[in-house]
Amino acid sequence: MKPYTDADRPALLDLLKLHGPLNVPRLARLRGVAPTAVRQQLAALEREGLVRRTETRQRRGRPTHLFALTEKAEALFPQAYGPMALALLREIRRLDGDAKIEALLSRRTRDLAARYRRRLAGMTVEEKFRELARIRDEEGYMARSRPQGLTEHHCPIAAIAREFPQVCQHEKRLFEAVLGRKLDWSEFETSPRVGENGTITATATSHTRITFQGLLVTSRTRRTPRFLRIWAAIL
Repeated sequence: MKPYTDADRPALLDLLKLHGPLNVPRLARLRGVAPTAVRQQLAALEREGLVRRTETRQRRGRPTHLFALTEKAEALFPQAYGPMALALLREIRRLDGDAKIEALLSRRTRDLAARYRRRLAGMTVEEKFRELARIRDEEGYMARSRPQGLTEHHCPIAAIAREFPQVCQHEKRLFEAVLGRKLDWSEFETSPRVGENGTITATATSHTRITFQGLLVTSRTRRTPRFLRIWAAIL
């Protein structure tokens, strides 16, 4: 089933957001449709992990099921985390300088690396890339695994990275810490193009290339990071 997005957010989610936990009869009245139709859509939303049900006992009669939004569903509604994070970083830089920004990013990198390592523990290289792709996909990078590597098709922190390019350097350090190897980091010009499947790829004129033990990692420039590609290649 195709995942729901903000563009096609079901009306039932809006009703649950406005009114809180509701049962099927109440939702049906608010939507002006038959309870059967509501149950069908709620079942689909449950499969998507967007609603959860709880059983509530009433004074009389049988217990009723109430449906409420999950955290996953809440994320479909407009958020302002990005602009707020960027504003806070600007204020920290104004008050304490770039050294404080570096300290914060270093702490974040260490915390992420520790969490990644726990999930990758005991895996082979290929298994690590598959799990790493899952982790990064959960974090909004639209990551997909491939033999001996992964591709990230989106950068959810691009707006921050444009103004604070050191974020990209910490992404490199994160992969170094998780994979346990020092990466050779060099820069080229980039000329991105869109492939047949819609994936953005970079040709050699200003992208970042990292090499180690036959692995090639490329991304778009630090100013406008959009994806990260890692794949097996003999350089």
